[in-house]
Amino acid sequence: SGVLKECGVKILGTTLEAINRAEDRDLFRTLMNDLSEPVPESTIIHTLEEAYDFVEEIGYPVIVRPAFTLGGTGGGICHDEEELKEIVASGLKNSPVTQCLLEKSIAGFKEIEYEVMRDANDHAIVVCNMENIDPVGVHT
Repeated sequence: SGVLKECGVKILGTTLEAINRAEDRDLFRTLMNDLSEPVPESTIIHTLEEAYDFVEEIGYPVIVRPAFTLGGTGGGICHDEEELKEIVASGLKNSPVTQCLLEKSIAGFKEIEYEVMRDANDHAIVVCNMENIDPVGVHT
């Protein structure tokens, strides 16, 4: 809405554009494709009917990721039509833009994280890495 700009607030660190690209599921998916990073088959939906169409193409299980929610509020893993109906309804309700990303489940994959620090001169160092114990898709 431009409130930050109107009030002269400068955001330190991550830019507003970068935050929007990370939070908007469609923009993020497009960015990953532009960078040639692999992503599971997915689609953006705004209605339950769109969810049914996607699942008809790729089958179950699917992950529902509501846009612009904290901690995945309203999302989850759907193994059948009953779960799809319930979780998509919750996701669309919790998303302030009534939008969810549906993606093919990658259950069974391992999730490995690397934390990297970088300075103003573009020097980078890996400070730690970890393997998540919880299955992929539970928290991310």
